[in-house]
Amino acid sequence: KDPIPEGNAVVVLNALTGEMIWSYQTIHHDLWDYDLPSMPTLATVTRDGEKIPAVIQATKVGFVFVLNRLTGEPLFPVEERPFPQTDIPGEYSSPTQPVPVLPEPITSQYLKAEEGWGAAFLDKKECQGKLEKLRNEGLYTPPSLQGSILHPTFMGGSNWGGIAYDEASGLAVVNSSNMVASVTLVPRDEYDPKIHKKPGVLVNELLDSPYVLLREVLLSSLGAPCNPPPWGKLTAIDMNSGETRWQIPFGRKEFGSMIKTLPSWGSPNQGGPIITKGGLVFIGASLDNTFRAFNLQTGEEVWSNDIPAPATATPMTYEYGPEKRQYIVVAAGGHARLKTKLSDAIVAFTLKR
Repeated sequence: KDPIPEGNAVVVLNALTGEMIWSYQTIHHDLWDYDLPSMPTLATVTRDGEKIPAVIQATKVGFVFVLNRLTGEPLFPVEERPFPQTDIPGEYSSPTQPVPVLPEPITSQYLKAEEGWGAAFLDKKECQGKLEKLRNEGLYTPPSLQGSILHPTFMGGSNWGGIAYDEASGLAVVNSSNMVASVTLVPRDEYDPKIHKKPGVLVNELLDSPYVLLREVLLSSLGAPCNPPPWGKLTAIDMNSGETRWQIPFGRKEFGSMIKTLPSWGSPNQGGPIITKGGLVFIGASLDNTFRAFNLQTGEEVWSNDIPAPATATPMTYEYGPEKRQYIVVAAGGHARLKTKLSDAIVAFTLKR
């Protein structure tokens, strides 16, 4: 039995009393660090002409759950499907996990070893070799002594920033990352920091357990992810029907001051979008020093501007002054762990008079 029945859940409380009204679990007994990464989004959706208060929650796995805000019941079918089971003695893994039928996943969820990617022949073979050594039974492959593929990674899918929603059109927009990682359990009496604690490897001590957990985003020696691009996407979903309206590669990665990845490759990203009444999606989030606006209906990029560092944050908008001019503001701080340029800039934009 799952010892933490309400882990990885959307939870609704009475704001005056603290009493729990309902909760909805998106993963049973999380073994992968697939915690819910961001705040849920409140929305009003339309079904058969009826307005329904909803809450939308994106996950690191790439699922989007749409729930009735009053009852917690899913507004699109959710199926309990079987997934691979742990082979670690004494560990527990849930026989099934909840899978929304709609919306479709916003990122890839399975990677074959032969799909290992590289910009050149040698790093492609290097990545394929890394993937071939790992246990790989698709989504929710449990951590193992052999080492297991984690795709999406513990960084997402969706990560912090959450979902933007436009009630007039019923469109929700969410950004996502698409990378592959490995997770390996090492018996505690075999763990040696000199051997296992390497650059790029995250060590989780798992205190009071017989194992140490090693996690590593899988990159080639050239520094590119071992899975095919795009490594970042922007997706618009019709929340009235559950259908994906459009999906595009999103972002670019900068290497120094002169080199960027191709636009079609996308970029891992951190941060979220906002939608304005004029039908524009504003987002930083990418690992290049660029702030962008997209057409909400088509996904076409309509504007971009250089900023001092990647805006790994969610923008905000407000009106100010007697003319009520509209401003868009974003924190362009960069991301130290992702080795981008850093800054303490707060950048504001508005239309010319």
